[in-house]
Amino acid sequence: MKTLAFRSLSLALVLIALASYSGAQTAPGYDALITQGNALLEAGNADQALKAGEAAIKISADRWEGYSLAGGALRNLKRYEDAADALSRAIDRAPASKQPALRERRRECLLAESGYPASANTSPSANTSPSANTSPSANTSPSANTSPSANTSVPATTGEVEIVFWKSIEGSHSAADFQNYLSRYPNGAFVELARSHLADAQAQLENEKNRLAAKLTWTDPATGLMWARYSRPSEYSHANFRRATDYCAALRSLSYADWRLPTVVEFMPIYHFAADSATVQLDGELATNKEILRYLGFWTSTPGNRAGEHVLVFEGKSVSSRDDEGEGRVGGWTAGHPWNGAIVCVRGQKAAEQR
Repeated sequence: MKTLAFRSLSLALVLIALASYSGAQTAPGYDALITQGNALLEAGNADQALKAGEAAIKISADRWEGYSLAGGALRNLKRYEDAADALSRAIDRAPASKQPALRERRRECLLAESGYPASANTSPSANTSPSANTSPSANTSPSANTSPSANTSVPATTGEVEIVFWKSIEGSHSAADFQNYLSRYPNGAFVELARSHLADAQAQLENEKNRLAAKLTWTDPATGLMWARYSRPSEYSHANFRRATDYCAALRSLSYADWRLPTVVEFMPIYHFAADSATVQLDGELATNKEILRYLGFWTSTPGNRAGEHVLVFEGKSVSSRDDEGEGRVGGWTAGHPWNGAIVCVRGQKAAEQR
């Protein structure tokens, strides 16, 4: 009888407990999870602390302490971007007295995500406990988590605006972005990172420039002159001297603006005429083998024998030709076959004329 009575009493107590649990408010369970989570985080068990924070959020998504606990745990797990997101949610829900400390912790997470060392104080217990530190003085005192000495890894001058600006450019490959940051924040928190990114961006820009240079130009090792590659002379047929001059002056290959027609002294060393086939080869692949280079006369900037004439290189000869001629006649004589005026551009110090 005593055993039966004991079992009946135990069952009654269980039923009472269940009834109490089912009818109780969620706050006690929430608070217990926060307290337990803080203790776990203090003990270095960030994984379990994160689970406690997530469980608290499920119980009450409108309260801030669960997000703050989760943010602290994620920070200890070095998941800084997720931690900053959780702390942002905590800030949105926290009372005004709690927000400064939460903002400071979010700022440190953003710094750490960007490569700047986070401070050693990772415990959220001073800010997330529902029952403790509820007075404004607990979080706004100069001695608590906001003084430069308490977080020596985070400069006091680092502000939200600077962090947002840095986050917007840290993945950029533009040297101008990092030069802009260094101009705006010469003593900022990300100066060393900005300098490193700037050096990488400048090196990448130089490599790209060299790649394009190899594709679009050829520099004669004997003279140092840079020639525009793939100008495709056959596409500029019927070019008289004025058209040839204007074309080179307007050329902006590799962003250079000093392209010009070569002198006859500069052009002849790279020009090779095959009399048996009446074809032309140019050094440096300035024109490919697929180009139709038969019967092309190449304009130079070298003055001709009379006013209004310049030297045209045609079939291996330097011929003084009228500037308004672009086809059919060279130097006053009628060619036995059609010919076209062609254009090749160069840049660099002009060679002395030796005609």
